[in-house]
Amino acid sequence: MPIRAWRFKSSSAHMFFEFIFLVILIVTFLLLCLWVLSGYFSKSLFTEIPYSSLEPLREELQLKNGDIFCHLGCGDGRVLFYLSDQNLDVQYVGIEDNLFSYWVASIHNKWNKVIGKKTIKIIYKNLMEKDLSFATHIFSYLPPQIIDDILPRLDEELRPKTKLFSLSFKFTLKKPTKEISFNNKNYKRLRKIFVYEF
Repeated sequence: MPIRAWRFKSSSAHMFFEFIFLVILIVTFLLLCLWVLSGYFSKSLFTEIPYSSLEPLREELQLKNGDIFCHLGCGDGRVLFYLSDQNLDVQYVGIEDNLFSYWVASIHNKWNKVIGKKTIKIIYKNLMEKDLSFATHIFSYLPPQIIDDILPRLDEELRPKTKLFSLSFKFTLKKPTKEISFNNKNYKRLRKIFVYEF
């Protein structure tokens, strides 16, 4: 009897672990499909911004209470979460049209709420469709063809003296008011921030 009972328990445990493994496999597959499809339907793929690029940005932004910081194509939200740790009375808004990246940022945001950290606002929307007149500071790490496409809208919508900080890429038809160079040994392309005033 004890031997049979042991075999039954062993078989149940084996089935349980097989079930858990199958669930993990299915979830991984679905996330992979979501990542691929999100990249297909989005104008730009998620590109990771190294943390070494964020401190020069934080220093240059000089955010103060009452400012509204908007990240165009916020990806996993790391720029927003990094800056929100300043604990200033600043609103942080991310706009993302890649569904996978949006979900990653949203999960991170919910976790921050659970642990009592400041949360941000993440909007799932095409960059070309979102009114940006609310922002006082804008950050982007978008390829030239996309930032050039949105320039006419920015000229029309943004309040006077709104600043835009573009990592690595310049507008073709607008000159930056300032260029910030910084040492980024591991990422040769990510060594400049171009500042624009509207």
